[in-house]
Amino acid sequence: MTSADSSLEGFVRAFFEETFRFNRSAEPLRPGDPPPWSRGLDPEDLNRVSWFLRDDLGLEVSPEEIAGRNLSSPEGVLAFLAGKENFSAPSTWPPEKHVGRFLLQGASLGLDRPFLLEDQASWTWGDALELSLGAAARLLKLGIRPGDRVILHLGNSIHYAAWFFGTLLAGGTVVPLHPALRHGEITEVKEGSGALFLVDQVHETARAMEEDLMVLWTGKEAPRARWEDVRRLEKSRNLPKTEKPRLAMILYTSGTTGTPKGAALSHRALYENTTAILSYLHLNAGDRVLAALPWCFAYGNSVLLTHARVGGTLVTDKNIQFPSVVRRVLEEKSITGIPAVPPFFATLLSRGKLRSGKLPGLRYITVAGGALPLPQLQKLREMLPGVEPWVMYGQTEACARLSYVPPRDLDAHIGSSGRPIAGIELKVMRPDGTFADPGESGEVVARGTSLMDGYYGDPDATSRTIVDGWLHTGDLGRLSEDGFIYIIDRIKAMLKVDGFRVSPLEVERVISKIPWVEEAMVHAAAAPDGKEILAARVVPKPGSNPDEQEIRLFCSRELAAYKVPRHVEFVRTLPRTAGGKLLRAKKS
Repeated sequence: MTSADSSLEGFVRAFFEETFRFNRSAEPLRPGDPPPWSRGLDPEDLNRVSWFLRDDLGLEVSPEEIAGRNLSSPEGVLAFLAGKENFSAPSTWPPEKHVGRFLLQGASLGLDRPFLLEDQASWTWGDALELSLGAAARLLKLGIRPGDRVILHLGNSIHYAAWFFGTLLAGGTVVPLHPALRHGEITEVKEGSGALFLVDQVHETARAMEEDLMVLWTGKEAPRARWEDVRRLEKSRNLPKTEKPRLAMILYTSGTTGTPKGAALSHRALYENTTAILSYLHLNAGDRVLAALPWCFAYGNSVLLTHARVGGTLVTDKNIQFPSVVRRVLEEKSITGIPAVPPFFATLLSRGKLRSGKLPGLRYITVAGGALPLPQLQKLREMLPGVEPWVMYGQTEACARLSYVPPRDLDAHIGSSGRPIAGIELKVMRPDGTFADPGESGEVVARGTSLMDGYYGDPDATSRTIVDGWLHTGDLGRLSEDGFIYIIDRIKAMLKVDGFRVSPLEVERVISKIPWVEEAMVHAAAAPDGKEILAARVVPKPGSNPDEQEIRLFCSRELAAYKVPRHVEFVRTLPRTAGGKLLRAKKS
């Protein structure tokens, strides 16, 4: 056996052992346990193997072929490879896991296919490739070195995609920021990340930052280039040979509990997280996704990466926040998937903008970034029969995703955030650091291949969050006997009222069951005597007749007396971060 063959065998076995190292209850395998693949693999597992064969070994093998050719075990894969006359193992294993490859993979399926459809323009995969290579060439000419940080102060657009992939292809690290942020906020990120470059779409902001950063303004025609131009520039720099940069991104948290922190995400972590998501969503080059989520946040970033990797099409509109525009885009652009946060779906439901009759291409929706009230989830399923709803859970520190609920399991696991994605282990931990029993509440902790390295430049925050290899999510939850996670609330969001601990999320879920309620937020408020009381801000549906007494009576039938809001305020909207998360600031 040659060294390459030996490395290949080790690589194949390592893939199976790493990917399927948990049993069906998400518990680590014990010595003597039979390997999970010996009992057969479920559809998500088969997709995972299919991606491994395609991306890491360069073989196009469908999930159906995997099952038919007995490729669901290391021995089966190795026997299959041994019979491939035109297959030779590269000398270096494992192959490079680089997020920049996603753009090249998508483009390889055809340059004339649509990459991004905007309200006033459309861009092909050929455009995306040339513009990304042009961005890489521009950065290389300006002297970017491996690992240099590049701030992208851009909204969802062809410019964002080009500079995102261009930065990665040039060896840089992307630091994306929401376009609503201004000079002081950008300066804070610049100082925390040590960024040297800023790509901006707001001329005034760009001019204000010129003394601190090398600014590239996208207000003029973006550069285009070919692959050979980038390679020539790389060779001309004569840089010493160093290890390729681990970090792909520094993704800043939305800051609901304090100063935002930069989650350092490696190429491998993003690669593994994207692979796990694709293994259950079954995306392909024919998919057209509604890209309403900002790509500068974890959820939106995962939408960009998954669709780039399969060669799909992203669809956006500058007025996508209006329900009537969403409806028009869904119909005119033949959207196949809608990833969104709960408020987005709540608004569409209340305005009656979701009906499957004129949306024949729509096949799935994904919900993350907060809990979707059960009545709204049920309403979505009624209005969109035949459309798969995927409820998911994650956070920035996990690249995006930690768990998901397969649509077939929704009814059996009502209120659950699902089971861990491939490569992730989830546990519930007691305050003393021991693991909780099934059904017992505690902090949700995670371990696996697709988590952040830490908070960039903040070792103290990192050491508090990652302890003995476990990422402490800050979420209170419990695990069921069969390994499904149930999120109770953010630990820091828990309120103390009359000596009792109250979960705002629990009360909000109850209030949302009232038919005329669109959404609600529960918080602590100061009573005239100085004591803290439970209060609620409620957004009524248009045309309804809101009644504060009805809310209190409804809550008193479903909750303990101390969980019933003593004050209710009706509002038009709820305060949120740019990423759509509730801002639970105390109100006096």
